Amino acid sequence: MASSSTASRSPASSQGPPRGHQRSGLSAQSSHNVPQGQGQNQGQGQGQGQVPTTSLQQDMAFWLARVKEWYPKLQERTYFLPPVYMNTTGEQAVQIFGTEVFIKRLPADNVPKGVPDVLFNSTVKEDKSQQKVLKALHEVSKDGKEVMFVLSQLNFKDYLPSHSSSATPRLPTPRDLKSQNKDQGDFDVLVLHKHLGVLVGEIKSVGDNFQELGFSEQKQEQEIKKKVKQALKQLDKALDVLTHLTKDQQPLPRILKTLILPSISQEQLQQVLNNDPPLKDDVCKCLDLPITSDPVPYCLTSDDVTEPDNWWKQRMAANGLDPAMNDSVYLDLVSRFCGPATTVSVFCSSEPRLGHRPDVRTEGEGVSETGHRFTRFMVTPTQLTVLHVSPPFVFLVGPPGVGKTFVLILKALDWVGKGEHVLVLSTAEKSEASSCMIYQQLEQTVVDPAAKSRIHLEYVELESDQNEGQDAAHDAVTSIVKNAQQGYLNIIVDEAPWK
Repeated sequence: MASSSTASRSPASSQGPPRGHQRSGLSAQSSHNVPQGQGQNQGQGQGQGQVPTTSLQQDMAFWLARVKEWYPKLQERTYFLPPVYMNTTGEQAVQIFGTEVFIKRLPADNVPKGVPDVLFNSTVKEDKSQQKVLKALHEVSKDGKEVMFVLSQLNFKDYLPSHSSSATPRLPTPRDLKSQNKDQGDFDVLVLHKHLGVLVGEIKSVGDNFQELGFSEQKQEQEIKKKVKQALKQLDKALDVLTHLTKDQQPLPRILKTLILPSISQEQLQQVLNNDPPLKDDVCKCLDLPITSDPVPYCLTSDDVTEPDNWWKQRMAANGLDPAMNDSVYLDLVSRFCGPATTVSVFCSSEPRLGHRPDVRTEGEGVSETGHRFTRFMVTPTQLTVLHVSPPFVFLVGPPGVGKTFVLILKALDWVGKGEHVLVLSTAEKSEASSCMIYQQLEQTVVDPAAKSRIHLEYVELESDQNEGQDAAHDAVTSIVKNAQQGYLNIIVDEAPWK
C-alpha cells in the first residue's frame, strides 16, 4: 500500500475540552429585578424543607458574578453563544483494528435508490442557513457599536432547567406553558440588546436547492409560502414564550420578531407576498407592522446576509432606544439566558451518546471544543472500504490533510495484529520524516513485544541519479527479500514518488 501524502496525522490520544464549569464559592451583590412576592424575607413561619427565601437573590447574584467572569466586557461588546457553530452532520464511533475512529455519515448515505440526493440534505441546508445568519449578525457587530448577546438554537428546555438551581421554581420558565403546548421548541436566533431590546428570529432553509430539484416558479412559490406560514406560527409561539419568561420585569422589555430566509432574495419574497395579499397581511401582523406596510425590509433575506445594515436599521434601530432596557434589566436577562443556570451547548453526534450537546459558552471553550473535534480520527466510507477490502496494491492520492497517512497506519496495525510483518519504506529524503513518524507510532501503539518485532523500517533513496538509483533499488529489493523470508511481508510507503 502506498501514498502520495504530503501531510499526516498520527493517532495520538487527545484530551477533550472542558465541559462547562463547576460552581465555586463565588458570591456577589446585585441589583436584579426580583419578582414581586418572591425572594422577599418572609420572616417567621417558614416550613421545614422549604427553599430559603433568600435563595433567589443569592442565586441571581451568583449568576451575574459568573457572567461577569465569563464575559468581562458584557457592557461594551457583542458576544455570541455558543461562540462557534458546530455543524450537525452525523458521525458514528467505531473500533477499527483496536483504534477508535469516527465515520462521517453523509446525507446521501441513506438515500433510497432513484431518489435525488438533494431531498435528503435538510441537515446540511439548516447548517448553511444558520451560518449565513450568524455571519450577518457578525457583520452587524463588527464596528463594535452594538452591545448585545446573540444566542443561536437555544432550546426551551435548556433555559433554567429545573435541576439547575433552587431559584428556578421562582422564576417564569417554559415548563409553566406545558398546558398550552408551548414548553417544547427553540429560539433559532435570540438577540438581547443593551439598548434596543430583544429580537427573536425564525430561520427557514428554503430556496437553496430549487434549481437542483428542478422546481417550476409555481412550485418554488408554493414552497416559500409553506415555509413562511410555518415561520409565522413559530414566531408567535416564540413571542408568547419570551413574554412569559420576562413577565416579572417591570416594565417589560421590547420584543421584536423577524422572519429569516437566508436563501430567498427580497425580490422573490416580494413577489410571493404580492401574489398572496392575505399572507402579506399575516406577515405584517406577526412583525407588528401596519397592514399597509411593506414587510420585506423587516425580514432577513439573502440580500442582507453580506450587507445586513439596512435590515438591522429597519428592524431594530428604527424603533429607537427601548426605555425598559436599563442596565439592571439587561444584566438580569443576560444572567438568566447566558448564565450558569441555562445550558449553552453545541451539537455533538458521538460522545457520550448521539445528540449530546456539550456545554460551550466562552470563546476559550469554543476553541477547545473545535480543537477536540479536529484531533479526532475521521475516516470516510471509501477509506473504510479500502481498509477492509483492498487489492494487493493500493495507491492513495489526495490533498494534504484528508487522512492518507492515517489510513496507512490503520492498515499496518491490522497486518501486525494478524501476525504479519510490516515494512515501513522511505523511498526519498522527503519521506524520511513521515516514514519515521509512522514507524514510531506503530511502535508506541503496539504493546506486545512479539508484535513489535514484526515492524521494520528501511530508508532507500530512489530519486538520485540513474546509477545510484539502480543500486538503491537493488539494495531495497535485497532488504525486502530478506525480511520476507520471515513470513508474508506488507509494505507501507508514505510520500511515494508520483511517477
